[in-house]
Amino acid sequence: MSPELINLIIQATGESLYMVGVAALIGTAFGLPLGVFLATSRKESCSRPPPSIACSASSSMRHAPRPSSSWSSPSSRSRG
Repeated sequence: MSPELINLIIQATGESLYMVGVAALIGTAFGLPLGVFLATSRKESCSRPPPSIACSASSSMRHAPRPSSSWSSPSSRSRG
């Protein structure tokens, strides 16, 4: 590779990292206060702590769809 090409790649990589860093800072500057505001302004936000990840995952599993009646387990099959 030519030295010019290497310099262009290095410059482009630096510009890309700069753009990602600026976008992350702007996103954090707006997103963090917005998230805190939304979490603290909902009903009953001070009376009850938010559910944990494990709690919400286990509650979603309780509402998982059940197998249809066309499925059968090995123990429910008739022996012929």
